[in-house]
Amino acid sequence: MCHSTWKASRKSAPRSRHYCCCCVIILLAIGIRDEVCGHEFKIGPCQFQYLEPCTSKTIAFYVFSSDHPADGPILLDSIDPQVPEHIMLNQTNKLIVHGYGGSIDFNATKRIRKAYLRKPHTNVFIVDWGKLSRLPCYPTAAFNTKQAGECTATFLIGLQANHPEFSSRDLHAIGFSLGAHVLSFTSNALEKSIGVKFRRITGLDPALPFFATARPHWKLDQGDADFVDVIHTNAGVYGKIETCGHVDFYMNGGQNQPGCENDSNQPLCSHKMAAAYFAESINSKHGFWATRCSSYFAYFFGFCKAGRSQEEEQSVTAFGENNNEFDSNRILMGEYCSNTDIRFYLFTRSNPDDRQYIHIDESWEKSNLSSSYFNPSHPVKVIIHGYNADMFLTPLINMKGEYLSRGNYNLIFVDWSDLAHGPCYPSAVHNTRHVGTCIGQMINRIIDAGTDNVHLIGFSLGAQVTNYVSTTVRPFRIRRITGLDPAMPLFITAAADDKLDPSDAEFVDVIHTNALVQGKIERCGHVDFYVNGGIMQPGCWGSGQNPMACSHHRAPDYYAESIRSLTGFWGWSCQSYVYYLLGFCPQNERQIVAGEDCPTGMEGMFMITTNAASPFAIGRWSGFSIPQKKDSALHKHGLSRDPFISDIDQWGKLDGSFNNVDQFPTPYSQDPNHASDDEWPYFNHVGTKQLTREHIRKVLEQDKSRYNGERSPASASNTLATLAPTFPSPTGNEVDEDRFYLEDLRRRLQQKEATVMQQYSMPMFNAY
Repeated sequence: MCHSTWKASRKSAPRSRHYCCCCVIILLAIGIRDEVCGHEFKIGPCQFQYLEPCTSKTIAFYVFSSDHPADGPILLDSIDPQVPEHIMLNQTNKLIVHGYGGSIDFNATKRIRKAYLRKPHTNVFIVDWGKLSRLPCYPTAAFNTKQAGECTATFLIGLQANHPEFSSRDLHAIGFSLGAHVLSFTSNALEKSIGVKFRRITGLDPALPFFATARPHWKLDQGDADFVDVIHTNAGVYGKIETCGHVDFYMNGGQNQPGCENDSNQPLCSHKMAAAYFAESINSKHGFWATRCSSYFAYFFGFCKAGRSQEEEQSVTAFGENNNEFDSNRILMGEYCSNTDIRFYLFTRSNPDDRQYIHIDESWEKSNLSSSYFNPSHPVKVIIHGYNADMFLTPLINMKGEYLSRGNYNLIFVDWSDLAHGPCYPSAVHNTRHVGTCIGQMINRIIDAGTDNVHLIGFSLGAQVTNYVSTTVRPFRIRRITGLDPAMPLFITAAADDKLDPSDAEFVDVIHTNALVQGKIERCGHVDFYVNGGIMQPGCWGSGQNPMACSHHRAPDYYAESIRSLTGFWGWSCQSYVYYLLGFCPQNERQIVAGEDCPTGMEGMFMITTNAASPFAIGRWSGFSIPQKKDSALHKHGLSRDPFISDIDQWGKLDGSFNNVDQFPTPYSQDPNHASDDEWPYFNHVGTKQLTREHIRKVLEQDKSRYNGERSPASASNTLATLAPTFPSPTGNEVDEDRFYLEDLRRRLQQKEATVMQQYSMPMFNAY
């Protein structure tokens, strides 16, 4: 290998640009001969390399992990990369290459990196070739794309050799400006060396200068990956105007971007917007949607109109992170369940806030349930979101809090949002079969763990997914499935094995809130509850919200409240929905409770009435008006204000802000610790030993204010005898006196809770 070096003196530095251009023209001819000969030239700040050994001095490789954000960037060797053991390379891997004048912290690529690190179980590899692409040396930077690309290929081959679980082919590569052309050289070198190329390359406004008429193997094109998608934001100036990929998106006409009009360098601002758009697409729930156009010239002459008509619906697609060869609304066929399109996350009382990723595979040994917080002795709740949503839908997250406050559960959230994107509902419906199959595989691993106490909870399209879960695990029968307003479109005439029905579990209960619109009107379970008539929900017509969407989402709202509600959503029996429409279903004594505590073994159709706002539950109908909270009910006790009822929530529990005392625990009969234990906690997890003496005195002084300033109130009546101290307090010792009043306050709170719950809740008893 020959090696030649040319370094200009300081005096010649002002003419460095001229020399760079000359060198590039000469060396292009050298490079075309494909001789195995290394060259390195440096003129002032401009450095040129061709077939030089790959070292971290000129091209550095870093890895970031979203699961270990504290690690920061980890520098890897260019030839023999060793990734720390705690970083799992069998997860989602992304490769980002910056452009001219960039670095690891270049604003365009940094924005993309940060967006990816918000996604769980994602590794981001950064190629920092800033020393070969520095300003003002664009000619040498353009030529160095070959060196950067081939060194990146060498790095990936070494990474795959050291870590067999890593796949260069499955890596999604993203390149901005000159970085897009770097990836062309990388993919070609991989194919030449190990016979594989990238599945996907995303080009962000690929650089135009020096690449307008370059040969195909010297620039990004369709042959560089199975799927190449390109975003154009400054076509004709810094970015290429010609199509480069299988899919090319021209943003706002592809040349000048809104918001850059007042920038001192409008073309450069528009050029960088490609990275900004892509970064937003990574976590965007709305997405960037485009209309198909036959060519850029057709658009230029006004033959491609923005927006879409009904006939053009199939010509609309999405760009960015969620785009691929099947677009974001892809239809899966023959996919394996171990792919990242369907993810499972576990919450327990051991990790109530930090979700734990559950890897499910074809065998117990390949899955990670045994090393997770999963406890087979606790009930399993599997929660499945619907169309155009994800696991972070507010009422679904509310279920998590309610369940973990109620008891010990294994809460498994299914996130299949990548397969349920809007606006293409039919593809999401098709994907329910695949999603159900993968959830069924998870259920089999749970059975392997030694438990069959599994309850599936599906909302909207997620309710229809449960049917395919059931068919996957047969002959095993799932104990219970709860359908929350099961989706209606494309399921009206579906066969029994393609929609939720009573055969899918030992017990199927269904809550209908938007029937005939987004939800089904026909019965789907052993027990079907039609809330407020089942079509429109009270409280959904105000605040400019979509009343249909609001009514549809009330189903998980009602269910979340039911988990700990002491009032309950009680429904009365009705023979059929036609009978209800004809007025033949008056309220009657045959009632059962809906939601979490719905009794198994029941059958029939039931009607429920709710409040228009939370708390929605109004309790059991008993032939008279259901009592509501009334401040006057306790004024007879002689208190100057009503400190109890005004602070009781819909579950009959005191709010955390009761009496405006911060972090003051209230002892309830359901607390797991003994009353004599001074360290008992409630939901705020603060024990009394953490209260300072001054804080205790503050509590007692606030309590004293209830009795018109009297420290030791007299008994107001025989009813109040249990609410106020009736025996003298210790005197002399100030500490003993405070302890006495604190214990007395606890006693009165416990007794008051029992009184309130007796007056303002009704017992839950059998329907018959």
